[in-house]
Amino acid sequence: TEFSPPATLSLHILKQPILEPPFCHQKHATKMVFYGETTPSYDPSLYVKCLKFIIEAYQELDPMLPLVVNTMGFPEGVGVMLLIDTIHLVKPDIVVQIESFNKAANLPPVTHEFVALEEGWMCNKTPAKDPAQKIEETHQHELILLPTLVIQRRDFSFKLKP
Repeated sequence: TEFSPPATLSLHILKQPILEPPFCHQKHATKMVFYGETTPSYDPSLYVKCLKFIIEAYQELDPMLPLVVNTMGFPEGVGVMLLIDTIHLVKPDIVVQIESFNKAANLPPVTHEFVALEEGWMCNKTPAKDPAQKIEETHQHELILLPTLVIQRRDFSFKLKP
């Protein structure tokens, strides 16, 4: 919901930096589809269909435009599967992974090998008979790991003792 209402997937062409919180920059979308839920876990197959619709709209644009995909960041389960599908569908040159201070909240590094071998919701449904061949056949991307710039929250809770 960075640029559009909740329960939608959208494609936006940006012409200036975005420096304020999301509620300050709701923009007209080049293409938008109503998914209908605030989380993709209700109907992951429909979510992937909506994602394909948006990717196809992007592919019809001038190919010189860079594409930045802001994913949800769910570190387990269906969220990882949808991330794998997103990477397979978009075929990015670069994946930027922002890591949390809380190591348990981080995905494993989303390397080319991880994407090639990890099961997606609709992609990679069958285990690779030859992992090396699967890795070679999968679109390669550069992975950039960045630490979060969010300041760690302090614990302000009271510690009551009997």
